[in-house]
Amino acid sequence: MPIENEVKFIVDDKLGELWTNLILNDFKKSHIVQHYLNKDTRIRKITKSSTTYIFSFKKPTPDGTIEVECPISEDDYNSLIKTATNSLEKIRFKKKYDNITWDVDYLRNLNSTYFVMAEAEMPVNQKSPEHIPPFIEKHIIYTVPDNDKRFSNKCLSDPEWAEKMLNEISKKN
Repeated sequence: MPIENEVKFIVDDKLGELWTNLILNDFKKSHIVQHYLNKDTRIRKITKSSTTYIFSFKKPTPDGTIEVECPISEDDYNSLIKTATNSLEKIRFKKKYDNITWDVDYLRNLNSTYFVMAEAEMPVNQKSPEHIPPFIEKHIIYTVPDNDKRFSNKCLSDPEWAEKMLNEISKKN
């Protein structure tokens, strides 16, 4: 089973400079709508040049977080939405750099970005990325400690919570 191994970074991109650099550096852009069904499961609608629907299960274990994803039909997706507890919309930029997959997510509400987070998905035994692309690094304002659930996408799906977290980070910096 795939074990998730990632480091999260909170990013400041109020001026849109990072967004522009992600495009210039060939990051692939997608639109994601994510619905949480319960603590461990969610569904996603991912739109790039076409649309795919994904069922995802994530479970923490002593060996790390196991994440299993599989495609589902649009009909199943639409049925499962009715059981969702909360939802999240984001624009994701994705690219592999030096054996690390970088995701930069712009969390959105009413077509406006309210939070930006970068994630470095690494091989299982790696603790941190050896190299952060400089156009991302210069926008990082906080490195999320491992297992800090305050910065889970599920928590950040609430724009008020996300704003509270940004304010806490700003006071520390």
